[in-house]
Amino acid sequence: FSGILVLPLLAYGMTFLALLCILLSGYFDTLDGTVARISGKSSPQGAVLDIFCDRVVEFSIILGIYLIDPQSRGLLSLMMLGSSLMCVTSFLTVGIFTENESKKGFHYSPGLIERGEAFLFFISIILFPSFFSILALVFSILVIFTALIRIYEFS
Repeated sequence: FSGILVLPLLAYGMTFLALLCILLSGYFDTLDGTVARISGKSSPQGAVLDIFCDRVVEFSIILGIYLIDPQSRGLLSLMMLGSSLMCVTSFLTVGIFTENESKKGFHYSPGLIERGEAFLFFISIILFPSFFSILALVFSILVIFTALIRIYEFS
């Protein structure tokens, strides 16, 4: 929920609280799976919920970033969403066809831009709004490159 709160907080100009919620969301995201595995409560349902909730949070953050200045941020915000869609598609399809040999509930193929790096981009975009265009473009390129590398390595 802390990640979803970023959307209204950015829309209403509450930058500090939005940044705090991003950091909390990232912390809780690293904690939940680890706690589930340690306590023996990890499950396929938990893995599905984790992946789904991660995408909801990323969508909320990108939509909030867009709402800061919809007129000038529209195209690049769409590029950020589109690159994320391509990347998660590569992640999931490679995961479907690759045997899981990790501690996680599914095959995890790492990439150039992971959740932590994405959050660093989001935080940078919020902290340095005058660099939105370059940061959004670099983010999108690196995320697409991550998807392409993952597909190439799978092939």
